[in-house]
Amino acid sequence: MVFYFLTSLSQAVQVLGGKAIPYPCRAENGWIPDPKEVASLITPRTKLLLLGSPGNPTGAVIPLGVMDDLLRLAHERDLWVLSDEIYSDINLTPGATVSASWCG
Repeated sequence: MVFYFLTSLSQAVQVLGGKAIPYPCRAENGWIPDPKEVASLITPRTKLLLLGSPGNPTGAVIPLGVMDDLLRLAHERDLWVLSDEIYSDINLTPGATVSASWCG
């Protein structure tokens, strides 16, 4: 099981008085987040959804449909989205990277 959870971001959230909630990415799901599972972790206190694609350390790329679902969820719950796409330029599968900015 891999948690897409960056220690430095977690610490920044704590300094600001918040609490970061990790989401476990699972091999059986291809390391791709399940929007329904993500939704179950959102509370009225949630302010931000952090997306990482391609993910580190697995390299998993969130497919366009899943990215759309996650962004729709963020919109419906009035969340800010931080899309960590730092590895998108070194993805070894041409055309596989999906940017959150491409979605509606």
